Amino acid sequence: GVWRQRKREWERVTGVYQVQGWAMLANGCFKLSGEGGGKDEFVRWQEAEDDKALSSRVKWAGLKSPERAVEKLMRSYKHDASRLLDVSRQSVVFRHLRSLAAALALIEQDEEVSVLRVKNRLDPDYDGAQSGGFRNVSLNLQIMSGDARGLGLERHV
Repeated sequence: GVWRQRKREWERVTGVYQVQGWAMLANGCFKLSGEGGGKDEFVRWQEAEDDKALSSRVKWAGLKSPERAVEKLMRSYKHDASRLLDVSRQSVVFRHLRSLAAALALIEQDEEVSVLRVKNRLDPDYDGAQSGGFRNVSLNLQIMSGDARGLGLERHV
């Protein structure tokens, strides 16, 4: 029905399909919700894609709430909406650096995506104390698909 159609639109506009494709081709994993007994569980998209029960447990990114977006605009960005980032967040976990590198290459080659910023907290020169020891690679992307353009969202990050 209408809900399913809206969900598919959201997935196309926020890049969920692209993220799934990159994860599949580069052996990326997604975090699962529930049933882990307090322990984080992850699943490769190859294993979850055709398994309804498993894929329903994947934690997909939600959209930043309007309240949080307004708060960021007022407090941090002096009402400049063009600076609002992370409207949708999605995480992919890689077990090996070569898989991460493969995913980054796929993202770079994707004509429907523009990479605006890369934070490489895996760089040996990065001071892990700045992030409490947390290490990752974080990207800010713009989805430049026809769906995003059709909704006027191609400028959002």
